[in-house]
Amino acid sequence: MKILAAAVQAIFAIAIGLAAAGGQAQTSVTLNNGDTLQSSVGLFGTDSGAVTNNLNLLSSPATTGFNFSGTTGSNTALSASGTGGASTNGYYYTDYLLNVAPGTAEVVSTTLTNSSGVAGLNERIYQTSSPGSFLGDASAAPGVLQAWGTTYPGPGFTESYIAPVDLTQAGLYVIEIRGTSAGNFGGTLSIAAVPEASTIALMSAGLSIIGLALARRRG
Repeated sequence: MKILAAAVQAIFAIAIGLAAAGGQAQTSVTLNNGDTLQSSVGLFGTDSGAVTNNLNLLSSPATTGFNFSGTTGSNTALSASGTGGASTNGYYYTDYLLNVAPGTAEVVSTTLTNSSGVAGLNERIYQTSSPGSFLGDASAAPGVLQAWGTTYPGPGFTESYIAPVDLTQAGLYVIEIRGTSAGNFGGTLSIAAVPEASTIALMSAGLSIIGLALARRRG
């Protein structure tokens, strides 16, 4: 029993040492279709040693989907005290840092499910150039791709958020989720290709021909 207790204490001490020494060291995780996004906060709910989720995009016309789950309030670095609780504007945050490599996908959409009745649960998406440094209460302009939602899913309900984002260029994006109470949520992130202009033109021409044929039949 004493040996087990000593081992636990040693592991805890190592964890504290890593947290203190880690600074802004990044952990990189490659995700494939169907995998789960990791919350981009480090040990003990801070953004030190943030996780960077590297998205492995599928080729057009396939859609790549990822799952995510988390808890509002897990990013204590954004709280008023830095040790937990609400931030200065009364919100609890969590963040996901996405590293998107060049690919064919151009539209990202997400769903957000309120698992435990988080009050005021909503989400935004913005671009960033500073891995591990999240905005929280700060404005995301001019890098905002989707502002905070104006609708809030109730307990057990899902709300869809769609943000047309050009993901063909490599870059870092942040999905930031907040609520006015701490609690659990889940959701999905879907990245799909947009038809090229030539494809859209071809489809339009085909629809026009079908329309003319139907008009002649009726005539």
